[in-house]
Parts: sequence; structure tokens; C-alpha cells
Amino acid sequence: MITIDKQFIKDMLVKYKDYKDWLDIFEEKCAMDMGIRYSHSPKSITNNFHSTTENQVLKREEDREEYKEKQAYVDLVNSILDKLTVPEKFIIDRKFNLINDDFYKRFQPGKVPDAEIYTCEDFPYERAYYIKIKLKAYNKIYSLLKILPTQ
Repeated sequence: MITIDKQFIKDMLVKYKDYKDWLDIFEEKCAMDMGIRYSHSPKSITNNFHSTTENQVLKREEDREEYKEKQAYVDLVNSILDKLTVPEKFIIDRKFNLINDDFYKRFQPGKVPDAEIYTCEDFPYERAYYIKIKLKAYNKIYSLLKILPTQ
């Protein structure tokens, strides 16, 4: 059996959740603020030119680069999660709040108690099988991380 670093996997999935949330908020913000607002800049006493429009464009470029980096990370983790079986995905989605369910939102990602998942009426298996599936999911994620190019 492979020795896996569970904390590394947990940190990776928490980072994935944080990045997904950031991307959602960024996309909402961009949709609401489609154009750059042009405002008249006050005259400067010096010859330095500081256009608020230019500053906004530069900030957007920085944001776009950050967006690309985070989107690449989310895409990589998505490709890994797509390889999980349905029960493995069920567990990981709930353990790390990757689904939009108010019940699990009361917990921090990765901190959902196991009992809250294996006693869920949508999970048809016993506790022992839950533990086995969760371990298989962690092993699969870890082995896929080893073969995929990561940052």
C-alpha cells in the first residue's frame, strides 16, 4: 500500500475550494462591472501621469493573471476529481464542501465530521465501508497527483 500524505491532500482540496470560491466571486464582479469607469483626474502639480483609468487597466491585468493561475489549478484538481468513483466523489464533495449544500456549509472545508457523511440518508453504506471508500479516494487522488504535472 502507498504511504500517502493525507494533510497534503486535505490542504490541496481546501485550496481548491478557496480558489473555486474566489473564481466565482471574481466572475460575478466582472459581470457586474463590464466596463471601465472613466473619471476626470485632477490636475497634477508634477509631470507624473497617474491616470485612474490606466491604473484600473493595470489592476485588471494583474487580476486576469491571478484568475488564469487559479483557474489552471482548479482545472487540474477537477481532472483528478473526475477520476473518482461515484461513492468516492460523494464523500470528497461533502468532506470539503465542494457541493452547494447549506447543511455542510456550517463546517469548514475538510472539517466535516465523518459521521455527518456516513449517516446521511443519501449515503447507502455502513461506517466501515465509508472509511474504506474515503481511504481509496485519498489514495487515488495522491497517485494521480504524482503523475499529473503540478505547479
